[in-house]
Amino acid sequence: MGRLFDFMFGSIQGEVEKIFTKDVTAAEKTAFEDEMKRLRESLSNGRIRMDRVQPLLRSIREVSEDEKVTPQETERLIHELRDVNRSVKR
Repeated sequence: MGRLFDFMFGSIQGEVEKIFTKDVTAAEKTAFEDEMKRLRESLSNGRIRMDRVQPLLRSIREVSEDEKVTPQETERLIHELRDVNRSVKR
C-alpha cells in the first residue's frame, strides 16, 4: 500500500511543480522537493500513518484550485510537509 501512496504523491508533486508561479524561488522549490522526497520514502516504507497525511492533501487541493502555487502557498506546503515528516515512526 505504501508504494501506491508513494506513486500518488509523486504524481501530486509533479503537478504542483508545474504550477509554481515565476516568483517561487529556487530555494523554495528545493525545500519542497526535499520534503516531498522524505515523505514519499516514508510512505513507501510504511512509516507514516495516513491520518497524518490528510491535512496535507487538503492543503494541496486548496492551494492548487486556481492552478497556480505562489511563494506563500509553497511555504505553507513546505511547513505542512515538515510537520508530517516529523511524525515519521522511527
